[in-house]
Amino acid sequence: MRELTASWQRRTAAELVDGTLLAALVFAFHRGRMPKPCPATHAVMTAVGYAYEVVGHVRFGQTIGERMIGVRVVTYPGTNRPGWRAALVRALLRNPPLLPSTSPVARSTEEQQALDAAIAAVKERHQNSSDRDAYRRDLIAVFEAHRPPSSACLYLLARVAIALLYEAVVQSGTWKRPLRQGLHDRAAGVVVINA
Repeated sequence: MRELTASWQRRTAAELVDGTLLAALVFAFHRGRMPKPCPATHAVMTAVGYAYEVVGHVRFGQTIGERMIGVRVVTYPGTNRPGWRAALVRALLRNPPLLPSTSPVARSTEEQQALDAAIAAVKERHQNSSDRDAYRRDLIAVFEAHRPPSSACLYLLARVAIALLYEAVVQSGTWKRPLRQGLHDRAAGVVVINA
């Protein structure tokens, strides 16, 4: 007999599908180029992600990924689609908005322009040359010269560790039967069921 509440594996699969869809949307919007990190781009992508999740849950009870995997979000107790408040609370707790910050890993405009100029110089220098090994060595030297400091990498690693810890805390209840509610589900008064 199939259980009523969705397992954490099915929930995770739905999140992966949704994340892939949103990433494809951003990639297509930027015409196949990776967007440069800036607060405006981050704010727009965050707003689109929240709108996708909140509107999907309020209007249909599920996002496209949840529909593909076969799960949906309903109020508890009951089986109604969540309202605007519940959907927004769930989305904000599940994916807290990260305030745009100047990450030391992201290059400033001047640093990026210097890197672009150095790459262009290497390309121009090796334009008529057939020595691909020298071209590779020169490119590696350029990237080594423009590498962020190790403190920037530690900063990025710390941010990733904090994000993973937060995700583990929020999702911790999804393993506990019978309702398998994460903290975000309990705060919103919803449960994720098999459709």
